[in-house]
Amino acid sequence: MYKVCGITNYECTCGEEQLFGEDLSLEEALSLFLSILQSVDSLDFNELDGLINEWAEDWDWDEEDYYSGSYGGSIVLYDEARNIGDFDREIIFSSR
Repeated sequence: MYKVCGITNYECTCGEEQLFGEDLSLEEALSLFLSILQSVDSLDFNELDGLINEWAEDWDWDEEDYYSGSYGGSIVLYDEARNIGDFDREIIFSSR
């Protein structure tokens, strides 16, 4: 069985992961994964991009500041662990 999770905000390393679907067949999981990626709202950060750009200018950010782990979001399709103590296996990952 498969599940689709993600973080669709600017706190990608410390935000709360959302569960979009679990106990799915591979076909269902792929369909859900693709529909989330195609949704205008799921990884659309245009409004926040403007704020980030203002902060970057005001605080003289360099490239490292943009990619320090707190900017963006991700959607992941996992192969769910079948045994207690095992980990889910990442199958497909998309980030922004």
